[in-house]
Amino acid sequence: MVTVASEAEPPDAIAALWSDDLLTRVAIEPLDRAQTAAFVESALDATLDVADADELFRRSLGNPLYLRHLIDGGGLEHVDGRWRCRDEDRRPLSGVIDEYLCALPEPARAVVDYLAIAEPLARTDLVALVGGEQLDTLGQAEAAGAVRVGPDSDTSEIFVGHPLYADRARAVLTAEHAHALRVSLVAQLAKHPSDHVSDQLRLSSLAIDVPASATPAAVTDAATAAGQALRLGDVRLAERLARAALDRSDALAARLPLAYALGWQGRGREADAVLAAVNPAELTETELMAWAIPRAANRFWMLNEPERATAFLQTTRSRVTEPTARSTLDALAATFAMNSGNLPRAITLATEVLSGPAADDMAVAWAASAAALSSARMGRFGDVDRLAERASAAEHPGLLRFTVGLAQITSLLLAGDVAPAQELAKRFTDFA
Repeated sequence: MVTVASEAEPPDAIAALWSDDLLTRVAIEPLDRAQTAAFVESALDATLDVADADELFRRSLGNPLYLRHLIDGGGLEHVDGRWRCRDEDRRPLSGVIDEYLCALPEPARAVVDYLAIAEPLARTDLVALVGGEQLDTLGQAEAAGAVRVGPDSDTSEIFVGHPLYADRARAVLTAEHAHALRVSLVAQLAKHPSDHVSDQLRLSSLAIDVPASATPAAVTDAATAAGQALRLGDVRLAERLARAALDRSDALAARLPLAYALGWQGRGREADAVLAAVNPAELTETELMAWAIPRAANRFWMLNEPERATAFLQTTRSRVTEPTARSTLDALAATFAMNSGNLPRAITLATEVLSGPAADDMAVAWAASAAALSSARMGRFGDVDRLAERASAAEHPGLLRFTVGLAQITSLLLAGDVAPAQELAKRFTDFA
């Protein structure tokens, strides 16, 4: 279950799941007047008269969290047999929460502040962070409703009691205090490194503004972490990590993930500027390939400059001598030719790559997928499945599997086999 505030922009992954109807979206509406009265009457074990119920509904706008804090915080008083609000003027929910957080014991408030920076946290980590002598701190925080234990009690993960508590806690943290909390969190979490990539990324993200001298060795460096984030599809985190890496070192290892992250967000001009700052004359042949391929691809697809991209590939090819590198560049050129509509040229280039001994898996995937789709579009249906199998057999076909699928579906449709084409199309859309 995922909760997203109505005014907040959901993460890309959640938005995609909603748009594809893979998550059921339920709008949680506020309580109406009758529900508000019933909520308060149940909590007070008393009956409200009409005027008091109307006033509570006006103040709370049907928000259960507001009502809870109004009741628990002593915001109601019993006078002449009636329950009334102590304050004459309505306070905003943010003010109610701020007052609640300020009233927490200092150690319990520290727990909320840590969770506002990184949530969830293990019980053992929180005890270590707020001080070993504060063994009852979590009990106080739980009793006050400020934190809660996660649904899997075996993991002893602690969450903040309500997302708005974390929002308000962050809102009042000074930059210096927030930085100090992150430094402490990084030091504590690095004491027990995790094998899970998500945990490693979380730690690297927390360490972004921690000085290198204070960063434990167990923390994955920002450039490597940016690459991990890209592989998980979190392009925004990848951008943050890559920028942090670039701030520390103007190295190709930082520029590459930053360019990929920008390009995959549709920010092709920015990606090209990041790569344009590199002097290719200073690169080894391996580095040259790592730099040239994303720059050519960005120019072709994101900047819509196919001629410049193709010319750039040719210039790069003239600078490399290693046969595998040349095959990879030729395979990408075949993909460019196919996408530009020059199908015979695409097949010629792809055939040369596939018939040579130097092609690695990436070159095979590019060349075979380009040749498969070109063959389908040219009516050479007998070649499609063979080429599709060659592309799919590559170790990391990645998104090229969809090019392969399009080739097979196109071949089936043009051959009049509509039902198999529909079935295959469904398989690929389900996979996506």
